[in-house]
Amino acid sequence: MKFTCNTNNLRKVISLVEHNTVRKISLPILSSILLTVEKGRLTLTTTNLEIATEAWVGAKVFDEGRVAVPAHILSSYLQTVKADQIHINSQKEHLVLTTPERRIIIKGYPVEDFPLVPKVQEDAHCTLSAGEVYRALSQVIFAAATTSIKPELSSVLFRFLKTSLKVVATDSFRLSETTIPGSFADMQSMQYFLLPIHTASELLRVLDADMRDLEVTVTKGQILFATETFRIVSRLVEGAFPDYERIIPAKFTTRVVLAKSDFQETLRGIGLFTSKLNDVSLKLHPELEELEVTTANADVGEYFSKLKSEMTGEELSLSFNYRYLIEGVQQIKSEKIFLGFSGAHGPVLIKHSDSEEYIYIAMPMKV
Repeated sequence: MKFTCNTNNLRKVISLVEHNTVRKISLPILSSILLTVEKGRLTLTTTNLEIATEAWVGAKVFDEGRVAVPAHILSSYLQTVKADQIHINSQKEHLVLTTPERRIIIKGYPVEDFPLVPKVQEDAHCTLSAGEVYRALSQVIFAAATTSIKPELSSVLFRFLKTSLKVVATDSFRLSETTIPGSFADMQSMQYFLLPIHTASELLRVLDADMRDLEVTVTKGQILFATETFRIVSRLVEGAFPDYERIIPAKFTTRVVLAKSDFQETLRGIGLFTSKLNDVSLKLHPELEELEVTTANADVGEYFSKLKSEMTGEELSLSFNYRYLIEGVQQIKSEKIFLGFSGAHGPVLIKHSDSEEYIYIAMPMKV
């Protein structure tokens, strides 16, 4: 293997795939990057056995070949290289990097030990806007469970309807759903898939650097995301996602419309005064069109705020985890937000005051 490439381009591509490596004493190969030079370009591959990531960079190729080397060594060394171009070649299992000032050798691993990247058969395929997928994942991923006790809750649901794609996450205490409009008649055979939270995070991280169209290929148990510069292959979560639509309130006993900035500023301030339970009390006074937000902490103090709002319905008093509220409010992209309450023990639905594109639901606390 022998090639020359732009140092900065190589650094950027390595930053896309390096995050997917893991350090295991029993499987040191999983901490490596596989460099493959063929057909006039360099392919960099990493895998943790659940997710495989590939990215490409242009190179002037003299000899084709493959080498697997520790990712953190290669990445860290490239941060010190000032030369615009770097010459790289292999010596058996090792990688030799040469610039006008330096020549270094990185010891590698046997290439045959590097796990094969699965080939995904095309049972269903669609093209999505990478920007829309980035927006959708950003709006829901925080609501997924972070433990693996219930894998279906540690995942993001992609649910295909004929004219829209629903992207949903829940940890059973709150739920976040957003909509990507489009024509998805070709995906009706698949209907839905559950993307592991770790894959969703990796995809979100990579899409931040590459906002081109995203090709999605799905088969039973596996999925492939691809653009012109990267591919991610991942397993899918098996099992059934909760029947979340039944907890979305159809009617509200109290409806509130208020300025997002006022509510968000109040929640930010109240976070300094909450107890270990993170609880805040919301008191709704429709006749006064006021929303009271209060909390108290014996070690810190008390917080009390009144917010003017458009309000109709019954008087209510509920407590919520303040963090669950502010994380939902932050996703609303409008000056005014809607809060829909379904009784003293029901959830609150938060959304844009004039749109159903994004909805967020938080369950009240029992305090």
